[in-house]
Amino acid sequence: MAASETVESEYDAANESDAGSSWIISQDETGSLLSSPVERVQLQFEELFGCKNHQTCPKEAALLDYYVSGFWWAKETNFTSEQISFIVTLLHTLLGNVMEKQMSAADNAAFAKTAIAARQSLLSETEPGPLFDVKQAAAIEDYFKCSLFQHYTMYEFLFHHGRERQLHRHERTVEVMGPADLPAPLEEGMPADVFLRFLAPAPAEQLVEQAAERDGGVAEEYSLEEVKEALEEALGEMLPGVQAEFTAKLRIREEACLARIERLQSASSK
Repeated sequence: MAASETVESEYDAANESDAGSSWIISQDETGSLLSSPVERVQLQFEELFGCKNHQTCPKEAALLDYYVSGFWWAKETNFTSEQISFIVTLLHTLLGNVMEKQMSAADNAAFAKTAIAARQSLLSETEPGPLFDVKQAAAIEDYFKCSLFQHYTMYEFLFHHGRERQLHRHERTVEVMGPADLPAPLEEGMPADVFLRFLAPAPAEQLVEQAAERDGGVAEEYSLEEVKEALEEALGEMLPGVQAEFTAKLRIREEACLARIERLQSASSK
């Protein structure tokens, strides 16, 4: 079957169900919208064409703009409510040819031209005579050329290609200091009452009292030599462990510094 025959058969099938009673928007609805602001027209078309998520969905936003712009152009061109109902229906039909039938731009343009030409010869249901004159039909064809067919590839892509999701990831290396590497807070950096209550070392008298309480309320007296010997013995037991811990921390710190220097050198050489 030739392309022209295909278009004619497509038009005949659509035209059988495209009588004025089955237009996508009735004449009464069109008449009420002619005196309404564009915001109300948009709300009406949101309901009619199911574009509730047009603020977040690019496809629905494009569809809503397509229909509202077509209606508003027809209104400002002073078409009647019956003519505008047909124009909106034809807008919907042509878009359905792109969306559902994947019709080519040439075939869809021929379909539109055939539909408009038929309305120049068909009698209106309410008034005798054609629905459009020659000048009006030419204006409609010109509008479809600049609104739909000039951007036909965009509409094909909109309906038949999914959006790609791109994820951008950047790796970052963050060094976290351990509690042992953090300096103790300065006395000047906090209120005096907080420091004295929570951080200041207890007086010697308080330490003696606390020791006496732990020993059952009796504080034994020791000579200076006994205290000295006890301290030397305690230091002798603690010093090897403290020295080993200090050496281990020093080695970890040294390795961290060397690793950081290597990263800086590697970054500067790029």
